[in-house]
Amino acid sequence: MTVFIAIGLIFLLICILGFFASLYFQFFMPDTTLTQTELKRDLDDKFSSLGFKATRTIPINESYTLAIDENSQSIVIYNLSTTYVDHIPFSSIVECEICQDNSTIMKDGIKRAVIGGIIAGTTGAIVGATTSPQTNIVKQLSIKIRTDDIKHPLHTIVLFQSAHSKEENFYKQKWQTAELLYSTIIAIIKKQEKNTIINENPTQNNAFASKDYIDQLRDLSNLYNEGILTSKEYESKKADILAKM
Repeated sequence: MTVFIAIGLIFLLICILGFFASLYFQFFMPDTTLTQTELKRDLDDKFSSLGFKATRTIPINESYTLAIDENSQSIVIYNLSTTYVDHIPFSSIVECEICQDNSTIMKDGIKRAVIGGIIAGTTGAIVGATTSPQTNIVKQLSIKIRTDDIKHPLHTIVLFQSAHSKEENFYKQKWQTAELLYSTIIAIIKKQEKNTIINENPTQNNAFASKDYIDQLRDLSNLYNEGILTSKEYESKKADILAKM
């Protein structure tokens, strides 16, 4: 009988201690969780400090979103629940690829070095779609963005990292997101490449200025054929070169 009484008293004591502990945590311990409004305000403050105002957003997964500011010419990858922000200027992006289970599926980037307003000379091979292992199960899908920032040259966006069949709607949706992210980044790279060509002065004293006019016209034609220059831009620059011959 004494044993049962002792057990009952211990149980009662535990209940009492638990009760007072719950009161303490409820009324005396500070609430460290932030509300959605507070998180949004914190995120907006970080955007403001970067001079960033999103003009377009692309949801990546449950945690992350990619936002684009065409005015400040930059993108951010952010997490609302942690207010993590990864800021990437357009001008620093040099390459983007889609990776699936450590195999490169698509890859593109700056094709040549820009010299004096015209792209001249290949700096590296651009790899197109590559063959991935022939399997119907994919364990990871990600986007890799490479920049010329020595401190942060690689930015990886993981869309998922658990096994999924290519026939699943989940995989198909994530693949569509991967293609959208990839196409957006490549469009940014190509636009930056084009803007550099248009804005630079082709008559300045640099390596390109020493090229023969025929070579200049040939390079210009290649740019037009590759779709980097519009017909109007091509004709304008062509007329400039012909006027100097």
